[in-house]
Amino acid sequence: MRKIVGVAVAGLVLAGCGSSGSGGSRGSSAPGSSSPGSSSSAALAPLTVSSPQWRDGAKLAPPIACTSDAELGHSPALSWSKGPAGTTEYAITVTDPDADDFVHWAVLRLPTSTTSLPEGASPNGTMPPEATQLDNGFAQSFYGGPCPPPGKPHHYVLTVWAVKGRPTGFADISQDAIASGSLTATYSR
Repeated sequence: MRKIVGVAVAGLVLAGCGSSGSGGSRGSSAPGSSSPGSSSSAALAPLTVSSPQWRDGAKLAPPIACTSDAELGHSPALSWSKGPAGTTEYAITVTDPDADDFVHWAVLRLPTSTTSLPEGASPNGTMPPEATQLDNGFAQSFYGGPCPPPGKPHHYVLTVWAVKGRPTGFADISQDAIASGSLTATYSR
């Protein structure tokens, strides 16, 4: 598994924070912005992302979020619309922009035939065999739920990316992204 590079994560979060905060379960596309190291300013095509546990503008709850520092929860049920022509795989990221873009989940290699994951697919569930989960901020290669320090709520951005090509690392996701959709929720303990 590859370690996640902080600069690449920051670029992905900036590209993926275009949530509308509408409170519904329909995702919004990332705003048109150039990816790290790219001079392109073309907007990404939208993907519609939905989850019964991770609704845009809503509060997260266990077991999607942590119950303690030792119990980090499991991934939400998730579905997304089919990517545009040229999509070769999907990627998923979950980040906390309130904690210096801390990464809770990063997945590459989701096949184009996959447009949903069941609740609990990570860490101990059923991920597609082709999927690669990268190391997160907890130094684990699976989903680590939102688990901020007690007090102020944090925002968590879940983004599904349609990519063209075969990214070899985290930075390649933003460079190869042709569509994305995000949901932003909050959690506090």
